[in-house]
Amino acid sequence: NRTADDLNFDSKYFKKLFSEDKGFPKEAVDTRLNMIKNVNETRFKNNKNEINHYSREQTYIALGTMLTTSSLLGIDSCAIGSFDSEAVTKILSEKNILDTDHFNLSCMLALGYRNENPTPKTRRSFEDVVEFIK
Repeated sequence: NRTADDLNFDSKYFKKLFSEDKGFPKEAVDTRLNMIKNVNETRFKNNKNEINHYSREQTYIALGTMLTTSSLLGIDSCAIGSFDSEAVTKILSEKNILDTDHFNLSCMLALGYRNENPTPKTRRSFEDVVEFIK
């Protein structure tokens, strides 16, 4: 996920995103930057921890899409949310894969193909797990 510094209204990231990548006219860029400024001030009180937390939560939207898409393509996947973030950050930054000035780790996703067919799934009956309350 992007760092709070990158998600500040006057960051190089947003300016490049809106003006160069998306090609918005200056007035539209200024409008969007002002909206971001207002959200950061009112919702997050310019608290970097709150902004980082929100940014981290947003990665799960992309993660859900990747999990669904991999399943549709017949690729096995496993979302990993509990890992040694400090150790993984160190490894990825040493290999110049992760730029810690602009990104934090929030989750990981393992993708691949299984070697063996899984054992059949077992399920409790619908009636055993669902109760309708009238």
